Amino acid sequence: MAGGTEYEDRVRQVIRYTLAGRLRDARKEARLTQQRVADQVTAAGVPMRQQAVHAFETGAREPSFAEAVALADVLGLPVTEITGPGQLELTRMRLAQADREVADAEAALQKARAARDALAARAKELGG
Repeated sequence: MAGGTEYEDRVRQVIRYTLAGRLRDARKEARLTQQRVADQVTAAGVPMRQQAVHAFETGAREPSFAEAVALADVLGLPVTEITGPGQLELTRMRLAQADREVADAEAALQKARAARDALAARAKELGG
């Protein structure tokens, strides 16, 4: 999902770099080059070039779902290692942001009610 708030963009960036590190670490642990990963993903039916693997590992690009599934298979990871935690973290961060916005709105509502009550009291004093 492209766009979003500045906050969501920051969250996506953090998730992208977390994913990048997981992919890079898994590839190195498997003792595979970026080219070898790309070749194996392509052999599995999802065309991929070494440049794409590099882009995933640097956080410059996120894999599509099909790419994530193929990468997980090649690297011997559960697909949730590539897709799940990031989405879960994004959802948690959005929920925390929503909670902050609700708290801010409630505080603003209390302030507005206090101002309304003060104006009503003043109008009553003035004979209204």
